[in-house]
Amino acid sequence: MRITAGTYRNRRLKTPKSMDIRPATDKVRQAVFNMLLAYDLPVDAHVIDGFCGTGSYGLEALSRDAATCTFIDQGREAIAICHDNIRALSCDDQSTVIAKNITALRAKPDKNPSADLIFLDPPYGKNLLSPAIDALLSGNWTSEKTVFVIEHGKKDTFTHPALTLEKERLYGDICIKIMQKA
Repeated sequence: MRITAGTYRNRRLKTPKSMDIRPATDKVRQAVFNMLLAYDLPVDAHVIDGFCGTGSYGLEALSRDAATCTFIDQGREAIAICHDNIRALSCDDQSTVIAKNITALRAKPDKNPSADLIFLDPPYGKNLLSPAIDALLSGNWTSEKTVFVIEHGKKDTFTHPALTLEKERLYGDICIKIMQKA
């Protein structure tokens, strides 16, 4: 797995040995970032990579000139790999890692900027998207114009009353949705 464009283009990322973490493929990430161009993202954006795993979405955003990224995951292996990837790309100063269940987030600390762009790629079939979005919204982690990139299995359906669907694409068994606050 590698960064597909920007400052860290073609740099390899550490990947998990176990099957518990399912990183977004290069092809899917490239397609997602092509869709985000319509929103002038991720340039200068404050990003959250929820269920971050290896950190591939957030690191891709930093490579493409995002201002900051907050990586959130509760898995020990995921947090260790994400830290390793952040260090390997030397982007520690733009990165914050939170080892916590994103569905249990509390209010955003005042020092943290509100997110312009949020990636949510949870384990499929576990119904984690709505609780994660609810936690992010109730904790004031979002701005009025936050763009959400939601990844889920093709067989799963997902809607949220606080978000409107902007775009939807299928890539094999993967469904990508671009959504914004209603």
